Amino acid sequence: MSKSNQSVFSNYIEIPTRIPIWFWWLPRILGLLFSFYLVYLLVFKPELGLTVFWKLVIPVLPAIFAFIPGLWRTLCPMAFLNQLPRHLKWTKGHTLPSHWKKNAFLISILSFFI
Repeated sequence: MSKSNQSVFSNYIEIPTRIPIWFWWLPRILGLLFSFYLVYLLVFKPELGLTVFWKLVIPVLPAIFAFIPGLWRTLCPMAFLNQLPRHLKWTKGHTLPSHWKKNAFLISILSFFI
């Protein structure tokens, strides 16, 4: 039996897309700007910010998580910020040294309790 290069469970980067990657940049940026604007409202205009947060964001997000989770994964502002260095080629792509990788779980638990 020969070993193939294709994995049973493909990485998200390897999955073919029906919609071009460049198309998703506008909704991602709009979502990020909305998040920044919401933070601005919560800090400088708390009455309006709390109204928007509790009457728009909180009721809509559970429906998005339940009915269109793939869309949320693509448009989530935190995921967008997390992947931005990779998309813009700012990352150096280093891998974690093995001693850190072995102790990552322990470090995360200690960090949580600290």
